[in-house]
Amino acid sequence: MKLFKLFGVALCLFLIVGCYQTSSGSRTGELVKFSEKGFLYNSGEGDIVMNVFNMKSQNKSMTGQSGNVFHFSVANDNPRYKELCDKLDSLNGKFVKISYVEEWIVSPFRANTKYLVTNVEPM
Repeated sequence: MKLFKLFGVALCLFLIVGCYQTSSGSRTGELVKFSEKGFLYNSGEGDIVMNVFNMKSQNKSMTGQSGNVFHFSVANDNPRYKELCDKLDSLNGKFVKISYVEEWIVSPFRANTKYLVTNVEPM
């Protein structure tokens, strides 16, 4: 019985603390991947590459991607979930500005990363 109570308290603390927002911000880069994943609970998962550059060499044009990769999620409990997923899917391969909030702990049923998208704008 004590184990059951301890588990219940731990679960309540996880749910309360898991919703704690630690920061917010925005990132700009080329959206290189976006997909909806999940078996029972879907979430949108994607990557943007920041600091993308194009190189030109003598008679050849070389395109390279270099920079930091930013992994983000669209939480399935977001009221704008479908709208954000459709917008991100249509902007794949383009430059975007992603606004996000960072949560301290994210339930695995909501998203795969702690960076949760709140808005997307094409650049």
